[in-house]
Amino acid sequence: MTTDTARLLGGSLGRRVQQIVQQPLDSASVRQTLQTLASSYGDAGGAEGALARLARHRDVRQDMAERTQALDEEFVLALGAVDAVFGELEANVAAIDQQCLALRQQVGRALRATAGAAQQAALLGEEQRDLQRRRTLAQRLAEKFTLAPAHRAALSQRPPTVDAVFFAALDRVAEARAECRLLGDRLAAREMAAELERVEGDAFDALLRWALAAVRQQLAGDAPAAEPAAELRRALARLAPHAALAAAAEAEIASVRCAALEQAFLRALATGGPGGRPRPIEAHAGDPQRFVGDMLAWVHQACASERELLGAMVGERGRDVGASALLPRALANVARPLEIRVAQTVGSMRDAVALYRVASVLGFYAALFGGALPGGALLATVQALERQAHAQLLRRLGELADAADFAAVTPALDAPAALAGLLAAATGILRLHMDSVDDASAGGPGASVVGAIAGVLRRALHEAQAAAPRTRLRGYEQAMFELNVVGAVLDALAPFAQRLLAQCVADVRVREAALVDELRAQLCAVLRDRAQLPLAQSTVGAAEIEAFNAQLKGASDFDVSRLVARLHNHALARNVAADVARLFVDEYAAFYARVAASMRGSAELALLLPPETVSTLL
Repeated sequence: MTTDTARLLGGSLGRRVQQIVQQPLDSASVRQTLQTLASSYGDAGGAEGALARLARHRDVRQDMAERTQALDEEFVLALGAVDAVFGELEANVAAIDQQCLALRQQVGRALRATAGAAQQAALLGEEQRDLQRRRTLAQRLAEKFTLAPAHRAALSQRPPTVDAVFFAALDRVAEARAECRLLGDRLAAREMAAELERVEGDAFDALLRWALAAVRQQLAGDAPAAEPAAELRRALARLAPHAALAAAAEAEIASVRCAALEQAFLRALATGGPGGRPRPIEAHAGDPQRFVGDMLAWVHQACASERELLGAMVGERGRDVGASALLPRALANVARPLEIRVAQTVGSMRDAVALYRVASVLGFYAALFGGALPGGALLATVQALERQAHAQLLRRLGELADAADFAAVTPALDAPAALAGLLAAATGILRLHMDSVDDASAGGPGASVVGAIAGVLRRALHEAQAAAPRTRLRGYEQAMFELNVVGAVLDALAPFAQRLLAQCVADVRVREAALVDELRAQLCAVLRDRAQLPLAQSTVGAAEIEAFNAQLKGASDFDVSRLVARLHNHALARNVAADVARLFVDEYAAFYARVAASMRGSAELALLLPPETVSTLL
């Protein structure tokens, strides 16, 4: 540092600079600043040059004052220019204010002139808002009473695509029609309702055609789908409230299933199952009971399967509607082939017991079908076949009774062989009837058969009695023959006397008792005739007595047991023989007493055997 620099830094200028920068003058930063300041004056002498100049300009304040004054003068000159600009601006603002005032005056005049138009505009705005509200309401009403484009497209498509969208569209139509009814008898409501009704009618017609095609596709053939498609079931459910449409759908279902079941039944009869298992039903035609039973069992199984199928399709809505009403129609075509085969089988049967078995099978299935079907051709056919089988059975029993020739009597006085066949058939039928669930007390066909058997047997006994003039038998032989017939009937009916034929057995026993009395009387007459004694008188000749004694002691003409030997009921024969002998002895004892009283002490009386001896010999 030079002496001048040190002197300057220690003088007043140095103190001023130090006060300004608040740092020592010999610090690096102050020296750097002074060098920069010095460079601005064009002296490259560095810090000493600056200090030298400061030294040469001892009065820096004067220099700065001069510079400040120059700057002030420049500023004043600049402010004058600014003041001129502001004056011009103020004049412009005043002019603008005048123009705004004029404009406000014009606007006021315009407002006064357009006050009516503004009011009209306000009214129009309010009307526009009201119209907007009406438009919004109309749109909402349109959404409520009309169909969405997707729904309208689903209902107008031909053929329709029956899916969830289609059914949702139908629901929407129903809802819209219900809403229209709430509007009352207004023109718009009637028009909207008419349009909706037209759309709904077209949609239901298309749905019906689709359902008919689906029915023909899904239900034709022997093995329809176990579970119809959900869309078909839903379609049929939608058609159900519309009577005409539902009737058309149900008629198609019945027609398709009727044809399918008929073909299936004919195949089961002729060809059997796949690969011949099970065997064809007609393979058992030689066994009438099995043949008829197999056919009816097939029909019953088909009835159960068809009820399940129809129930899954149209539902069960009562005995006269739904599946129950369709079932008889679906099974109608099975009735004719069943009737032909059963009628031929029954008409060719000669065995009464087998006929009863077939009639019982028919009665059993008639009762089953009566509970499952509310009518129809199949039920009527099975019931008619049951009546035909019973009629054939009754005719066959009558033929067996007619075959018994009671005029052609064998020497052994046996009952006719044809009667044995009739009794065998009757007992076989009664035994089956007792083992069956059909009780005669409950009525029905079983009771009619029991009554018919009783009637046939009564007729047979009557014919045996009426044939007496043609048999050329003695009186006691005719009585024994009839007793043999009655005994055969009673023996056959003994197991059924309590439950089934109590009255018939009682009537036969009455006839038996009458025949026994008649037989006793006939045998007593035979003994009286062979005795050749005036048993009704009080006197008798010796020749008559000797002839009677000889016959009684030496011959078998008075052997009553031999006379009743052809009576098959041996116990009854013994009783009758004992009764006849007792009656004859009683009559002889009375005769002996009269003779003893009138011919006391005579030789003839000594020849006459006493009653005790006669009783012993008899």
